[in-house]
Amino acid sequence: ITFWSNASAFPNEFVYEGLDASGAQAGPGRAFGAPQTAPHDDSVPLVAERSGNTFMGWAGGYPTATAFAVNAFQGGNLGYSTVVAGGTFSGGDPHMGLSVDPANRLWAVWSQGSSVHARRSRSAAHHFGGATAAGLAEATVYQLSALALPNGRVDAFINDGHEISHQVLLPGLTVTATKTTATVLDDGFGVKATLKGGGHTVTTNAAGKVKLGVFKHGTRITVTAAGYAAASFKRP
Repeated sequence: ITFWSNASAFPNEFVYEGLDASGAQAGPGRAFGAPQTAPHDDSVPLVAERSGNTFMGWAGGYPTATAFAVNAFQGGNLGYSTVVAGGTFSGGDPHMGLSVDPANRLWAVWSQGSSVHARRSRSAAHHFGGATAAGLAEATVYQLSALALPNGRVDAFINDGHEISHQVLLPGLTVTATKTTATVLDDGFGVKATLKGGGHTVTTNAAGKVKLGVFKHGTRITVTAAGYAAASFKRP
């Protein structure tokens, strides 16, 4: 079980607590966010995947959050913590959601800057792929939930106080470029992608790499791949 606590034992902290088969507390709770974190009134995300990892989302910082992180637990013990998002948060942001699809891909979804953002991990939260985002009709978010889909996408459901809205987000691509080559990755895994710009088209290999010789320096290049949000960069 996970929750944000304002009790004297865990003042203004996020708590991860194990339960036994009867639902009773099994050992002491573990607190995160000392000395204190911004209040978090909605549910704290907690999901598990098939290999036995449990993931908890939490937001550090006070009086407003400064980061959204995901903790990974094995057998109830903290293995590592990975920062998913930083920057500027206001109000109750980030509202957070976690979800795991049937292929053990973990999605982290959060509200920030009048948008809903998402990043997908194929490495059990050791690191995450590129971020994608969708704008929200209402700037204020009260609750957020995520549902990872078998097709690699994620459904985000947002309560803005007036209605429940729905956004579908694709995984993002990470593109790095030198003067001669580009590499397209999904959380460290090579992606078969198409690069277009200046009237030229090239395709990456299985490792996500491609030479940029056909493009003039400074050309804006668009990167697309099936099942991913498009990305772009300028040739160095």
